Amino acid sequence: MRPQLLDKTRWQFAKHLTLNHFSGEQGIDVLKETLKLYDFEQTPQSKALIEAITDMQICPANARVVQQGRVGFCHGSDIVLEFSSIELSGTNLFFFGCVLSHFFSQYTAINSFTRLSVRFRGQSSCFYRWPASAGGQPLL
Repeated sequence: MRPQLLDKTRWQFAKHLTLNHFSGEQGIDVLKETLKLYDFEQTPQSKALIEAITDMQICPANARVVQQGRVGFCHGSDIVLEFSSIELSGTNLFFFGCVLSHFFSQYTAINSFTRLSVRFRGQSSCFYRWPASAGGQPLL
């Protein structure tokens, strides 16, 4: 399936070359705009998942890394996405989170990681936390 490429769409794709466009006060709006851009089929389920995102927090994080018997520490980012409705299908939300975890890991800087957590509004516990990864590969 080929997406429709409008003039504004081409510019939006060009903006995706850095992760910095998710920072700041408009970060959640930019994330939703980006997800809509890649939602080629535009099903009601995918639209509902995107619109259910109510908050995004990105915090610096450190994690212990063991590779080939050596121990080190790595700096990265913990990303917490908050969803508005607990009525969302758990299966759909899990797979949506898998895609987002992989998506964010593609934007991480060298020698860094991203770790995505998903929770519902009004709850302090996470629905699911994906492992830290960089470039689509699990790191820790």
